[in-house]
Amino acid sequence: MLTATIKKKIGDKHGGIEMDLTISIKRGERIGLTGASGAGKTSLLRVLAGLEKPDAGMIIVDGLPWVDTGAGIFVPPARRNIGFVFQDYALFPNMTLRQNLSFASRRGASDPMIAELIDIMGLSRHVHQRPCELSGGQKQRAALARALVRSPRLLLMDEPLSALDRQTRKMLWRELNRIHELYPVSMVLVSHDPEEIETLTDRSIEMHNGKILEDVFDSFVALPEGFGNVATSLTEKEAVCGYKATHIGF
Repeated sequence: MLTATIKKKIGDKHGGIEMDLTISIKRGERIGLTGASGAGKTSLLRVLAGLEKPDAGMIIVDGLPWVDTGAGIFVPPARRNIGFVFQDYALFPNMTLRQNLSFASRRGASDPMIAELIDIMGLSRHVHQRPCELSGGQKQRAALARALVRSPRLLLMDEPLSALDRQTRKMLWRELNRIHELYPVSMVLVSHDPEEIETLTDRSIEMHNGKILEDVFDSFVALPEGFGNVATSLTEKEAVCGYKATHIGF
């Protein structure tokens, strides 16, 4: 589905690294991206999303070029149909949960997929709440639903669960696996948690100084028995609600 050959200088001339790698992702495949901080993991996601341009290289998706520096081709982020889930959720704080999903949907608020995703994520009781009224786990479910509502070709997740407590994270691991069965989108997940990588991905790639150090196939293991749904409380409710949003991710 996707093949990318990327060269890019990351950082400044005094402390930067050279990204120089080739990566291939099959349709529906889930890739785990690991490595020390500063290895280039987030930069790779941003290049795939079109948020940064490579110095040289190509990104080919389903036979069509998103990037070809030699031919001067660069497809902008809005035309790549990529879902991006950040650690900080990037939800519009002045919109309700449903409004956030409707805004992200290309087909508008009447799209039945919005209702389906809200139900799958267990957020039906929170559709009229704004992000400041949701717990961390609920915000992350909303962010994931928003990323999926456009039926993206590629889902990029940059340490999306690292700010959550362990119990909530394990609950969401189970939900993410179930969601992938329903929406088998290709995915790249950045995580420092080996158990998370093993649980959520089919293959793990380790990066070091902008290069692929190791590519491990068949990393997926089944979740242990006993991971039931755990109720999420409003433990991260903010004191102030309704300030104007200035940006939003995918």
